[in-house]
Formats: sequence, C-alpha cells, structure tokens
Amino acid sequence: MKKEISFPKRIKFFINFKCNFNCPYCYLPESFFKRKEKNIERVCKKLCEYKVQEVEILGGEPFLNKERIKYFLNFCIVSKIYLQSISTNGQFIEKEILELLKKFNDLTIQVSLDAATLKTYKIVRNSSCFARVINIRLFKENKIRTVLSFVANKKNWKELKNFIILAKKLKVDGISLGGFIPVGRGGRVKSWELDMKEIIQIYYLVKKQNGIKIFGIEEKGCPAGKEEVALLPNGDVFPCGLFIAFPETKLGNIFQKEWISNREFYFKLINFKIPSKCLKCPLPSLCPSGCKTFIYSYEKRKLSI
Repeated sequence: MKKEISFPKRIKFFINFKCNFNCPYCYLPESFFKRKEKNIERVCKKLCEYKVQEVEILGGEPFLNKERIKYFLNFCIVSKIYLQSISTNGQFIEKEILELLKKFNDLTIQVSLDAATLKTYKIVRNSSCFARVINIRLFKENKIRTVLSFVANKKNWKELKNFIILAKKLKVDGISLGGFIPVGRGGRVKSWELDMKEIIQIYYLVKKQNGIKIFGIEEKGCPAGKEEVALLPNGDVFPCGLFIAFPETKLGNIFQKEWISNREFYFKLINFKIPSKCLKCPLPSLCPSGCKTFIYSYEKRKLSI
C-alpha cells in the first residue's frame, strides 16, 4: 500500500511563464518560458482543495499579466491565504495593482536589482531599465514593505557596499542577499560563480553594516520538497524553483489524480541530510554547498550521497 503524501501547505507559485527580461544568470531554463499556462481559476480551485495556507509569488515577471495577478491576489484575500511575498523586477507598477497590494497586512515586495549602477545592471540583468526600477519608491509611498534583492556573483559583488548605500537612500525595509547558483540559463555563465575568498569578503562586509536589515545571510537548512514546493503555472510541482532546471526532478502535477508521481525521488530528497559542517557554517546563503540543487547538479549522484 502506497504511503499517502500530503501536499505542503506552503508553496512558491510561479504565476506565469513570461518575463520581459533575459537575465544571463537566471536559474530558470529557456524551456520554462515556452510553456503554456493553465487557467488561473483552475489553479486556485486546486489550491483550495489542497488547503494551501501560505504563498510566495514568482515568475516570469508576475505583473506582466495584469488580469492573472489581479485574480490571484483577490483569491488570496477571499480565501484568507497568507501572501508572504512577491518577487518582481519592478518594471510594471500600476495604481490598480498597488491598491490591491495595500490590502495585505504582512506582504513583502522583493525587487530584483542586483546592481548599484546602470553599467553593472546592464551586465547582470541584460537590460538598461535601471532608472525605472527606482519606481521602488511607489511601493514605499503606499506603505508596502519592500526589500531589494541582490544575487551576488563575480560581475556585481564588488558593488555590494554601494548597493547597501542605495538601499538606505531608497529607504527600503531591507536587502535579500544570496549567492549565484549556475543552473538553468545561469549554467551558461558558470564563470560568474563566487569563489570562497569572495564569499568570505562579502560575509565580513555585510557583518559590518548597520542601519538596514540584510536577510538570508545566516539562514540555514533547506525546506525543498518537505516544507514547501514550487508550483508552475501549468500545475507541475518541483521541490523548489532551482530544481525546475532539471525536468527529471518534477514531483508531479496538481491536475493529476495523485499530485505526486515521482515518489522515489521525493523520498530521496526529504531523507537527504545536509552535511553537518554546512549547517554549522556561517555562510549558508552565499555558499551553495548546503543547497540540494547545487549538490544534485554538481555531484550528479541523485542525492544518494
């Protein structure tokens, strides 16, 4: 008899397959952006069936499809689902959407910026829209908690100090800091990955800072597959967003009779133990050694280590 596997109550919902950017370091594969989305009403119905309680919204770019994001925001309000955060590149901020966002008491908008200057922004984001991202002020003016995201890599890490200064000038509520993991499209720029000397320099730079919260620097553990899953717009379920780069790690689909079909991989994943030395290390969010996807992609041993 098969052991019943409950659907996690917390999800990272990739609300669409579209993005207006073409960032070289993106962890999503090119195939992600060519898929077809399921009707948002059908997705929401399934989330109710599975009694999902907490959601983070990602994309693509979530605000590209105005009607889709509006429907989902209203669904969260009516269903009393805790909307923790929305990750965005900050290019599409409309008054109607802002009014909806203001209805959430504990929502965080995470704006991917990754640079302190236009020159570096053009390199890491493959875009010249840096000035428009400063529309971040609109979120703050509407009293919506806002943090700036910085994915540290060889092309931008030396700007981190100035990035922190910029964040303070914009009066955002914090910075989300993480290290680059070369999967998906990012696999083409593996040379951007930080070495340990750079990671240590970043760590001590951050520890010296004050006057702004920097999230992620000391987070430990990996909830992928057990405490939360990544849900795609077509209903596909992955352990986390980083695993989307590896089709064979798909756990299942919420529109199937049983949401999980890849049971063998699921049990390997949840039983996998992050090395104890990684759990003790003070550099977890910058060094990917404690990340299941990193281990999967680099060791090629299907989490059997």
